[in-house]
Amino acid sequence: MLNINKLLVIGKLNSSAKTIISLILAVFCINMLMPQIAVAQTIAAEPVEVLFKSGTSNDLITLAYLAQQEVKIVKKMKVVTTAYSSEPAQTDDTPCITANGYDVCAANEENVVAANFLQFGTKVRIPSLYGSKIFYVYDRMNPRYNSRIDLWKKDKQTAITFGVKFVEIEIVK
Repeated sequence: MLNINKLLVIGKLNSSAKTIISLILAVFCINMLMPQIAVAQTIAAEPVEVLFKSGTSNDLITLAYLAQQEVKIVKKMKVVTTAYSSEPAQTDDTPCITANGYDVCAANEENVVAANFLQFGTKVRIPSLYGSKIFYVYDRMNPRYNSRIDLWKKDKQTAITFGVKFVEIEIVK
């Protein structure tokens, strides 16, 4: 039978130190093996089809106004918010492709959010920073970040300048 004290070279530590180390190892193993628990209620994305009758700019303005009025807040919560850009050091070897397959570089619009606690396609607003602008959850973060969001930015400097903020977000439908 293996003697764990000899293998880990902690035989000379007192029993409380061994207990703390064992507890830390157990928590680490459980965290790595078990899926993260969602902190917020998730909603499924629903595609919206817009039909134009005449194509005039007045129709577009009216539709944009109505679209803003029909947004329903499902949940509000405060989260740590950071930003990232499409580069391998911050993502993986396909930096423009999000976890759900969306190409942020081709779309070239800063409306993508990475979040582990929300379903893909969930709509999010950040009123204190962006007013009524809608962001979509299309990406994931490192598994250790289970209750924060990461905003996609077009370039690295903009992401760095954004920094870290603690803001209220709205999950909308």
